[in-house]
Amino acid sequence: LRRLLAMMNVRRIQVAQLLRAASVRAENRFEHFDIDEHESPMRVAQKVRHLWSLPPGPVQNLTRAIEDAGGIIVSAEFGVEKIDAISQWTVGLPPVFLVNSAIPADRLRFTLAHELGHIFMHRVLTDDMEKEADRFAAEFLMPERDIRSDLTNLSLPRLATLKQYWRVSMAALLYRAAEIGTISPRTKQYLWFQMGKNH
Repeated sequence: LRRLLAMMNVRRIQVAQLLRAASVRAENRFEHFDIDEHESPMRVAQKVRHLWSLPPGPVQNLTRAIEDAGGIIVSAEFGVEKIDAISQWTVGLPPVFLVNSAIPADRLRFTLAHELGHIFMHRVLTDDMEKEADRFAAEFLMPERDIRSDLTNLSLPRLATLKQYWRVSMAALLYRAAEIGTISPRTKQYLWFQMGKNH
C-alpha cells in the first residue's frame, strides 16, 4: 500500500504538470456530499447521476462519465491482486483514480464506482466508509428503481444475460438482488454455489 501511495503521488505530480500546460474544461463536475446531510450512500448516488445528467438504466461508459467531469483515470500494474484501485482528490487538482491494470472489465466498473463514492462522500473519513462506497457503487451502476424488475426469477443464464446489459459482474448482480430483496437468502446461496461450480 505504501508503494501504491507513492505511485499515486508521482502520478498526481505528473497530472499537475500536464494540466498547467493545457486548458481542460470539464462538461460535468465533482462536488462533496456530506453523507450525514444526504440520508444514505444510495441517495448520494442518485444525486450524482442527476448532477451528471445520466439517463436511467446502465451507465454506458463510466470512464467517459468520470473524465467528462474532469477526473483523471490512470491504469498501472500494481504487482498485487488484493488492491483494485486507490483514489485521491487534493486541493487545486481534479480527482485522480489509480487503477490496477490486472482486474477484469466488469470488476473495473464496480471498482471505479466504489472509488467515485469515496471521492464524493468521504472528505471526512467514516467508520463504515468501505460499505458506504459499495452501496454508492451498487446504486450508481444498478439503480434500484431501474433494475428491480430485472432481478426476479434469477438463474445463471439470466444472470449472464443481465451481465451483458448492466455491464457488471454476475456476482454484483446477485448481491444487488439480495440487497434489494428480490431473491431470498436461500436462492442467493444456491446461485452463488452454482457460479462457484462453473468457475
